[in-house]
Amino acid sequence: MRAVGRTKQTWRMVLRTSWHGRWHLRFACGTFPLKRRNASSSRPGSPTVMSHQQKPPQAARLTIAAAQRHRRDILRAGLAGAAGLAIGFKVAPVRGQAKKFAGVSISGAAFQSTYHEYLKAYLPEFEAETGLKVDFQQQAFPVYNQRMDLELSTKGSAYDFCNLTFIYSGRWVAANWFTPLNDFVKDANKTPADWDAEDFVSGTTQHLKNAKGEIFAFPWEAGGMLMAAARGDLIEAAGLQMPTTFAELMQVCQAVNNKEGVAAFVADRLHHWNWIPYLMGFGGNVFRDPPDDLLPTFDTAEAANAAEYYARLITEMSPP
Repeated sequence: MRAVGRTKQTWRMVLRTSWHGRWHLRFACGTFPLKRRNASSSRPGSPTVMSHQQKPPQAARLTIAAAQRHRRDILRAGLAGAAGLAIGFKVAPVRGQAKKFAGVSISGAAFQSTYHEYLKAYLPEFEAETGLKVDFQQQAFPVYNQRMDLELSTKGSAYDFCNLTFIYSGRWVAANWFTPLNDFVKDANKTPADWDAEDFVSGTTQHLKNAKGEIFAFPWEAGGMLMAAARGDLIEAAGLQMPTTFAELMQVCQAVNNKEGVAAFVADRLHHWNWIPYLMGFGGNVFRDPPDDLLPTFDTAEAANAAEYYARLITEMSPP
């Protein structure tokens, strides 16, 4: 343990026996002033100052290690709440045991989103029912992803729950950095009976599962790409209808492009998002055999045809 300034954070482990003779492990956290002592002034119970070169005794190391796990063990043992992407479980209070987790604080983080602002509005109710105090932080999307990836990969202890970002799900789930939610969902004492995991569209949860079928998060948003026509009259004037295939889309764009000064096609500049449906529509795929084989497959004929098609829409049919 490394001392900082004049105080150090110390975890005390207390073993006690209950009336039925079983051992219980309790932790108490306190900040104690540092006092230097030498051999002549040593006495039982005196705080000891240790530099970062010194190793604490074996018992102390075990105590520290146990303390670091303590907060998460509480969550794992008693809560179904905010673990991973779906941080919206409502945990019912235990009958006759209100404020079960009084005095316990948990920390979590997510990227900035309107959904997470709505979620924050439920935290007071969650805290009132469980006794937990929740520190929920939001960061910009790229900042959050970088920080959380570093936090998880270094096995940090700053957060107890977080948003499992979809573009990192393969890495984070495969590394076993999260607690599976299956047991929480199946436990009637932790999940309301009217909350059914099967209500989620299967495609939105596949990337949140490992090879064994364990799920580590639930989606709070699923995106879809929609096609709409701002000038349907130009399509009708060309004797055509709204396209339903890639071939028809190109035909319509060629027929109406630059008519009355209107470009035939427009999309935002998130081409790395927008092109994927074209890739899959042409019969290609991002990975060879997900989730088991994540080798990228952008060197296929299908990928080349999809890229050429999408490039034509952007370069020939879109505004400058």
